[in-house]
Amino acid sequence: MSMAVGLLIISIVAEAFSYDKAHPATDRLYRVTADAETKSGATRFASTALPLAAALKQFDVAEQVTRLKRGIISDASANSRTLELEGLFAEPSLFDLFAFNLQSGDKRTALTAPKSVILTTETAAKFFPGSDPIGKSIHLAQFDEDFIITGILQAPAFKTHLIKDVYVSMSTLPLLEKTEKVGRTTDNWSDFQTSYTFVRLKPGITRSDANASLSSLSDLALKQMRGQVKKFRLRLQPVTDMSPQFERLESNFGSGVSMIYLYSLMGIGLIVLLFACFNYTNLSVARSLARAREVGVRKLLGAGRLQVFIQFFMEAFLMSVMSAAAGYFIVRLINPDILAKNGVALQLDAGTLTYFAVFTILVAILAGTLPAWILSSFKPLETLKNLKGVMFFRGLTLRKILITVQLTVSLVLVSMLAVIYMQDRHMFTANYGFSRQQFIHLPLNGTDYKKLNARLSHDNHVRQITAGSALLGTYVQNYAKASVTASAEPVKLAYYAVDTNFVKTMGLTLVAGTGFPANVRDTADSYIILNEKAVEALKLGDAGNALGQLLSLQENDNKQLSSAVRKEMRVVGILKDFQYENMMREMGPMAFRYIPSQFQYASIQLQGKADAATIASLQADWRVLNPHTPWSYSTFDEEFEHVYKNTSSIETLAFFSLLTLLLACLGIFGITVYTAQTRAAEISIRKVLGAGVASITLLLTRNLISLLALSGMIALPVSYLAGNALLRNFANRIRFSATLLAMPLLLVLVVVLAAVIAQTMRTAMANPVKNLRTE
Repeated sequence: MSMAVGLLIISIVAEAFSYDKAHPATDRLYRVTADAETKSGATRFASTALPLAAALKQFDVAEQVTRLKRGIISDASANSRTLELEGLFAEPSLFDLFAFNLQSGDKRTALTAPKSVILTTETAAKFFPGSDPIGKSIHLAQFDEDFIITGILQAPAFKTHLIKDVYVSMSTLPLLEKTEKVGRTTDNWSDFQTSYTFVRLKPGITRSDANASLSSLSDLALKQMRGQVKKFRLRLQPVTDMSPQFERLESNFGSGVSMIYLYSLMGIGLIVLLFACFNYTNLSVARSLARAREVGVRKLLGAGRLQVFIQFFMEAFLMSVMSAAAGYFIVRLINPDILAKNGVALQLDAGTLTYFAVFTILVAILAGTLPAWILSSFKPLETLKNLKGVMFFRGLTLRKILITVQLTVSLVLVSMLAVIYMQDRHMFTANYGFSRQQFIHLPLNGTDYKKLNARLSHDNHVRQITAGSALLGTYVQNYAKASVTASAEPVKLAYYAVDTNFVKTMGLTLVAGTGFPANVRDTADSYIILNEKAVEALKLGDAGNALGQLLSLQENDNKQLSSAVRKEMRVVGILKDFQYENMMREMGPMAFRYIPSQFQYASIQLQGKADAATIASLQADWRVLNPHTPWSYSTFDEEFEHVYKNTSSIETLAFFSLLTLLLACLGIFGITVYTAQTRAAEISIRKVLGAGVASITLLLTRNLISLLALSGMIALPVSYLAGNALLRNFANRIRFSATLLAMPLLLVLVVVLAAVIAQTMRTAMANPVKNLRTE
């Protein structure tokens, strides 16, 4: 089992380090990052402004530069099909820096003309199954524009974080800016949170040389931002460091797992390895009494210590190899879907298996050296004459220390499992402040919401239907800046575009106002509903005083807060604060706006459960309106599982934590077996002299009981500190106390103690005659 765990951990780590390693001249390929200090503090961003690339080309350090810009999350329609796509703005130099190839189209010109796009092979197959899409058009609802398909991106043979559904030519941006469909970004140094600059340095140019050039560019960028940022510094990050994440970067995309997670995983893997090796050593020594006479005979017949050492070491080596083979087959038997659900990507390629072979040899060395050394050190005459007098560890001090460490580490890890489980249950069962029962959510994917509403409202299974730009309790996708006057200090405001009946349907509470007017026009967007935190942040006084006030709203797409379009909004309602985002995020100022063009989901409250008949009825209604668009739906619980899937990495650690506990129990079992064998004659004499099973059991277990107690006393404060540190990742978390931790720790200690006593009682109840007849 330990070898299977070792293989799993090696596979996870190898997979995390395998991304974006196959590009040309990877050792000279970098992403430009930015360190920015504002009034709210210092932050490091993975992103940079679009004008940086042109400025960077003026320095004699860059061989090639390319830019990517995120912000494309749109319903796309083509060939009577509608799907939601995620994409990037890109330019032709993308293919000069990265090892991407086109299945169809010319990569030199595919991203040259405005309003041209490249689709991945998977995306193209969804829209145009069995046909060539080159030259055909696709409509992106986000921009309300038709685009010409000029290339089909071939799926790369290597792993990369840079693959999206669609790539739109960077030359399209100026056209979209002129029509105010996106904010001003192409020449805006202040918008450095949505674009990414990649550079390949010239041969012979070092990273430090390039960073020196970036220093003057940092000064230029800071001057262009005109006081919006206090300090600004550009730096290079190797593309190979994007995965895993060696440091946390804001506005990141395409990032792998964090190094903290990998270090934790490798640390637990090392613990599992050491525990397994120690247990093997422990059990080998405990069982060696039966082989001590064999060693004596071999030495009398002429075997040297080295020969005996090699014999026992080879036994350990063969055991390690057989365990490795068994571990490999165990891993292959595990369903990959189960591993993927728990955040584990299994990669059993030649490189991983090579690392596993080295790991197997290391295990053999660690596990086999000490038993072989001890067994080969027996003196033949002493061994044959007095088998019971052979001593392995004087006072067993080392063994006691290792057992205490094993148990302490295992108890801490198990207590973390308890904390994770309780926090996980809290995230799914806590009161978010809105209704979650009997709801299903339909991605609109370009569907006319009014027509869908009209049709589903007549379905007997439907109680109410509403719509929004995102689902509550997950993520906020839209932001704006709001102020009481245009000259006042703006407040960053998260907002949802929602239907007029959204507040009522979702069971939200208005502490003031009545919400959107019933006859509001679709294009009005002049009313706003705030939560209590927004009222406080905007200094509007109490809820009653905030009603009717006008706000100046500065907004744009995709968090580009500096590229502004101002609107005057009237406050028509104040919401009681609720958990509008997931529990890992702190709740802040939030608003609802009525913008039907931004609706992405229809939320349907059913009359009863979402049984087969209900779903079939709703699907039939959907098919009437959307015969070519796939039907899909989700519940709040399913959406929450998707949102909190990142905690699955912690669940993976929890699995390995339970394994360390199992190995610690095996270690204690080894101690118990060793103690029983070495004291077999003493136990038999005590029984003959009248000692009972209870007194003998206490005699044999009192040292272990003291070790268990010591481990518990050490583990409790350590677990408390570690648990609090873990929960700081969640803005909304469980109430945590030492008492809460004591229960799982006590349960584990009782189970371990029961197993030890059971084994000891078995020894104490043995027939003394069997042991004394050979003394």
